[in-house]
Amino acid sequence: MNSRHKKKHPTLEQLLIEIGEVGNWLAQMNACEGAAGNISVCMGWKVDGSDQFPDSQPIELPFAVPDMAGKSILITGSGSRLRDLLKEPHGNMGLLHIQEQGKRALLFTNPRQNFKHLTSEFNTHLSLHQRAFSEGKATFNAVVHAQPLHLTYLTSIPEYQDSLQFSRAICRWQPEMLLVFPRGIAFLPFRVPNSESLMRATKGVDGDLNLIVWAKHGVIAISNQSVSQALDLIEYAETGARYEYLNQVNHNRADGLSDNEIQGICDHFGISSNMFEQKTTKP
Repeated sequence: MNSRHKKKHPTLEQLLIEIGEVGNWLAQMNACEGAAGNISVCMGWKVDGSDQFPDSQPIELPFAVPDMAGKSILITGSGSRLRDLLKEPHGNMGLLHIQEQGKRALLFTNPRQNFKHLTSEFNTHLSLHQRAFSEGKATFNAVVHAQPLHLTYLTSIPEYQDSLQFSRAICRWQPEMLLVFPRGIAFLPFRVPNSESLMRATKGVDGDLNLIVWAKHGVIAISNQSVSQALDLIEYAETGARYEYLNQVNHNRADGLSDNEIQGICDHFGISSNMFEQKTTKP
């Protein structure tokens, strides 16, 4: 490919603005009360953030990631409010440069830093970035954790506590859902936040499923394109969850898309999905 047509990597400043805008929108969605939620992006190219994050200190990584040596991660701090990222990104985020052998990293921060540690879900963020880069093809990966109201609420209802049932419930309300989540949404039973169990279960989800529901703890969205695309996944799913909730409080008077309507959508767009029974009524 001619170098003139290659997509340019976003600058650090562009990423800070985009992350701030995503955090602000999540706040407007009521998906990150207080200091809930966290965001990170991993960049597979050289990043010089010394002008924006001039202070540095070595830190031990929660586990070794030798295949990520030389890569950089921009990530929110523990206790940082996502709604504050747009107006004060430097005080609420840190920039990690992973060192040789992947056991340690240099954490670059700004003098306005208002957190002591990186997000409490750092181990999960790191594991998902490692998975994305493990095959040597990825150059960028974004991970967003938020706690959307309706999505999180539904996870406390037993009938939704299964990947297939959850996916069916969310994706039956709008045709777009089948295009965004052709293979559905992953559901993980409750695990203690920040635990190794939660990290391992999340990393173990099929890599083709880019939205993972943490029971009673929100969602994790993953994108190799942009932070904004990860936000889109959350917004789509929360919309489906809101329809499902509205139907519950309205005595299940609506039925959403029918099997035949879903089949027509799948046929038209060439979607292969195992979420719904593929029935076609012959004329």
